[in-house]
Amino acid sequence: MVDRAKDKGGPAPAGPAAGETFGHYLLRERELRGFSLQQISDQTRIGVGNLKALEGDELSRLPSRVFVLGYIRAYAQAIGLSADEAVLRFEEQSQKEGPPAEREVRRRSRRGLALLAVGVLAAAALVAAGYLLLGHG
Repeated sequence: MVDRAKDKGGPAPAGPAAGETFGHYLLRERELRGFSLQQISDQTRIGVGNLKALEGDELSRLPSRVFVLGYIRAYAQAIGLSADEAVLRFEEQSQKEGPPAEREVRRRSRRGLALLAVGVLAAAALVAAGYLLLGHG
């Protein structure tokens, strides 16, 4: 395995450079191979916005984990990396960082419930106002 962490200084871990996120690893590997995001998007049929989110470690902008793993596999194959190794690196980093993606999904779910509650209350207020203004029947 080629060790690309030497330019970062300090002890070199196996895999990405010390402190390098998975998204930055993908970005670095893509740029080393001379691919544009549009080329990867055309080849994988993954939207450029989703590719940017993947490279930017913005998993909250992506669909469920199943899709993320599929995106990683397709992305890796498109730039000539081992899909299995890329998924393994993602899983290893995810375990080190804990389950932020799950927390983010829960946070988004709570936001959705809050918006739903506000919508229901607003609708109830409109119905009550209409009832009072238009009379009882």
